[in-house]
Amino acid sequence: MVQAFTSGISVGELGLLRDRGFRPLKSVFGTCVYYLGYMPSWGGSTSTRNGIWPGYPNAGYIEIVPLTHAWNEARGLALSCLQADAAGIDADVVVGTQFSRSHYDWATGLMEFSVTGTAVRSTVYDLGPEPV
Repeated sequence: MVQAFTSGISVGELGLLRDRGFRPLKSVFGTCVYYLGYMPSWGGSTSTRNGIWPGYPNAGYIEIVPLTHAWNEARGLALSCLQADAAGIDADVVVGTQFSRSHYDWATGLMEFSVTGTAVRSTVYDLGPEPV
């Protein structure tokens, strides 16, 4: 029986998955919209040319730790949603994942992490109850 599905994987990747004993189920998706809060303008009145702070020649390369933590948390929440979507259809693995991050002009400090992939089930291996 042939079952229709949507996917982001190529025909070659589909053939490889089938040869290795995996059956595609459907496209799965996870997203997280995260509010970062107030973000100061780094090129404001306290800066000199090119947005570099006086006395800090490498200021353009300083990590903003709260921002890094926010990005990592948003990415993790999007992956959790993807895993829950895959678990809902008893998938073993999610392949062909693609990440994207978006910002919106209408909402300062708001970002969206999205991840998409194709949920597959093994016809040969026992990979456990949770999708990988």
